[in-house]
Amino acid sequence: MGGALHAQLKSALVHIGEAAWSATAMGDEHLKIEEGSEVFLSDTGKPFGAVREIHPHGRSEIVVYIENAGDVAIPLAAVAAAHFQKVIVDLDKLEPAVRDAIRRAHKAEDRNI
Repeated sequence: MGGALHAQLKSALVHIGEAAWSATAMGDEHLKIEEGSEVFLSDTGKPFGAVREIHPHGRSEIVVYIENAGDVAIPLAAVAAAHFQKVIVDLDKLEPAVRDAIRRAHKAEDRNI
């Protein structure tokens, strides 16, 4: 396979019908993001949202439903890891409005439950 074509295939592969998207982030780390995966700030934290759409209209982002905020676009560059139907994002790589939405995600929950 030609070098340019191989690099193109390695950098992005869309699985149509599986609702999954694989990408090479940094180095050889492969991310597998699936619709419905929960989204976290850390591997051990509480989820703040769920993936609703992957690579919409060919853009390098995912659409995440965040409680109390609705659908929000998150750039793939902010995705630190994806595994076991979990997507971990890097808070420092998100826009301020998205950071605020994440902070408000669980505000309406009953703390006594």
